[in-house]
Amino acid sequence: MKPDIWEDYEELIPEADMASNERIECGYEPFYEPPQAVPQAVTEPLPTTAEPAVQPTEQANTQPVRTGGYVPSYSLASLADMPLTAEEQAELDAMLKEQMQALGRISKEEQEEQRQRDEEQRRRDTLRQIIEPYRLRASDRLPELTPVIQHKGVIIGSEGNISAVVGEAKSKKTFFCTAIVGSLTDTYDKQRFGIKHRLCKVLWVDTEQSREHIQKVLFRINLLSSLDIDKDNPLVYTQTLREEKPADRLALMEYAMQYFRPKLVVVDGISDLLTNTNCLEESEALVARLLTLSTQYKCHIMNVLHTNPNSDKARGHLGSTLMRKAETVIFVHRTGDRSVVEPQYCRNEPFERFAFQVVSPAEELLQRYPRAEGLGLPEECELPTAAESREDDCVRILREEFGGSAERKLLCHKMEEVFNLSHNYANVKITRAIERGILLYDGSVVSLP
Repeated sequence: MKPDIWEDYEELIPEADMASNERIECGYEPFYEPPQAVPQAVTEPLPTTAEPAVQPTEQANTQPVRTGGYVPSYSLASLADMPLTAEEQAELDAMLKEQMQALGRISKEEQEEQRQRDEEQRRRDTLRQIIEPYRLRASDRLPELTPVIQHKGVIIGSEGNISAVVGEAKSKKTFFCTAIVGSLTDTYDKQRFGIKHRLCKVLWVDTEQSREHIQKVLFRINLLSSLDIDKDNPLVYTQTLREEKPADRLALMEYAMQYFRPKLVVVDGISDLLTNTNCLEESEALVARLLTLSTQYKCHIMNVLHTNPNSDKARGHLGSTLMRKAETVIFVHRTGDRSVVEPQYCRNEPFERFAFQVVSPAEELLQRYPRAEGLGLPEECELPTAAESREDDCVRILREEFGGSAERKLLCHKMEEVFNLSHNYANVKITRAIERGILLYDGSVVSLP
């Protein structure tokens, strides 16, 4: 029984050669050349120097020898009966397919299928080149987070990320940021508020205040950094952008980042980089740009913005977007003459709450620097007690209006009515009072301890 491959192979051999049952060499040339004029038959056997590996048959010795480069070896019949291994069969099939393709024997359907396979492979290769840079594997070796701002060993802000400092108007958010900058750039490695010292460049961008008020911020940073009050701090670069258009403010900030290469960027008044803080598209575009800049320049961008009235939520779509994308959201609120700083949302471990108050410079500083008069410096202080805390309003209302016990929804409604609060903010105040142990809650009823 001949293998199927030989049926196709025989089609490549002229009928005259098949009829004569010539002896051919095991193997064939890639392309068949038509025989030239047949010379006079050679009747004498070719001279040989050694015995052939396989003895030709007697009939083959009497047949004419084929010219054109073929050496007589086996008869076609004997080759057809030789068993082939799977590897040999696959090799012969591939060789035959190449010859058939070269001779135009591949059908149009097969050619179209091959073309579609090649096109699909090219498309997949293109897609892989596009998406591969954004792929993250569990086996990837990534560097550890590089902290820029740490509070008692806990990361508040790291390179390549952004954060938000939110709070009511006049809650001392700017004072808090100056304390951070002063701790980072202090020449004597002093720590304030538990902020770890790290000597690095800081870009301060202000979009709200006048130049005179911003200069006072610089005076304050210098005093906190143990520098002369009117000496230029080489680690702090300040921009005043209040007079510029929102789009120009962002562009100028980017130029300063490119030139100064800071590790920390403080944007006091991030909402002024937009024309409309309630525009969702504009807000998302700005936050996306901040994320890109923090990654590109390997820095941390701290954004300062206001909360909604009677709420602890950042203002507008910009505030909502920042709270979703920020590594840390810090809430600053007033309690009497103290400002309480607490973590609101953290991707890392939450830092401990702490408080500070603004005090006058020491007499020694005032004598040395008369311009420090009325400047005010942030100084860490003890957290307010439950009686001093604003959340004590919950305790007072619960005692005076309900006798020390009431359903939570009733207490919340009364808080809204008495203090003109939103429902969400009143509920937040009750939750904080419960978390701090000044109120008890059993699932529906709130009571005094």
